[in-house]
Amino acid sequence: MESQFTKDDFEIKHNISNYQEGKITINNTIYKHSLILTETQEIKKWDITNISEINEKVLDFLYLKDFILIIGTGAKHRQLDLTILAKSRINAEIMSTKSACQTYTILAQEQRSVIAALII
Repeated sequence: MESQFTKDDFEIKHNISNYQEGKITINNTIYKHSLILTETQEIKKWDITNISEINEKVLDFLYLKDFILIIGTGAKHRQLDLTILAKSRINAEIMSTKSACQTYTILAQEQRSVIAALII
């Protein structure tokens, strides 16, 4: 199922305009691989293809102080092992990638510090 996101009056660096299972469109570029997205850095390829690959080391890599961390788990919401979150002491919002794209866009438009780690 395709999801279109509307562009508000606020200009954001990485505007997610579309998400479909297996691909995401950011600033008119289609990405077919998992990625890490922030408004302060360039888009980075993320070598994670399944939530089961996420461990404390991965979360430490994603963590930036004072940033909201959103993890998109793919087409469906999947829960991250809670022991991994507890051991890392990092708060993360876990949701489907579609929901993560929507949440990222809202927070970026509000000029909040947000990191989206999106499994495609």
